[in-house]
Amino acid sequence: MGRAGRLTDEQRRELWARWKRGETLAEIGRALERSTPNVFNTLRAGGGIGPRERRERSSALKMAEREEISRGLVSGQSFRAIARGLRRSASTVSREVAHGGGRESYRALGAQERAMRCARRPKLCLLAQRPELQALVAAKLEQKWSPQQIAGWLKRSLGCPKGGSRPHRRPRQTARYADNGGGRLVRQDRHQAKSNPQGPHPARCLRRPASGRL
Repeated sequence: MGRAGRLTDEQRRELWARWKRGETLAEIGRALERSTPNVFNTLRAGGGIGPRERRERSSALKMAEREEISRGLVSGQSFRAIARGLRRSASTVSREVAHGGGRESYRALGAQERAMRCARRPKLCLLAQRPELQALVAAKLEQKWSPQQIAGWLKRSLGCPKGGSRPHRRPRQTARYADNGGGRLVRQDRHQAKSNPQGPHPARCLRRPASGRL
């Protein structure tokens, strides 16, 4: 019997590669030294389709550039001087340092890890992260307010969210939450909210991209 526990990133990549080649759950489990239920749960979480390979934007700062920024800060260079050496704009360097904690706290490795975390998808929407805001929006939806009305009310009452752009998107996401009783909202896909409130049967969630049997 295989081991339980979380799979490493390398093991996950191997799991999805073997699944795409048509190997069975038992074969994958033996290769990774994991139990068959552990493999099945990992595949079911992705609907039987492996995640897309993560790629950095060509314009994103690289680790070597962040190390150069860190060395420039230590030597006392200005943002403009550092930017000239990197052939970047001074505003890019300024934002990078600000996000990394400022001149005194900026570290290349920490900044790179933060950038990788921010690039992960999918991201939780604002309502999923803030239960108190979710409760406010749920109350307005119960009063038959539209998403646009809620967005306008939030902007006037609480101010525009940090980042400031398109606050109406959040209530539109909220409209795809279903009331689960007690003032709680539960996220639903559009087709699920219309056709099947309970969601698809677990056995239907697992589909192999290529031909083969489970």
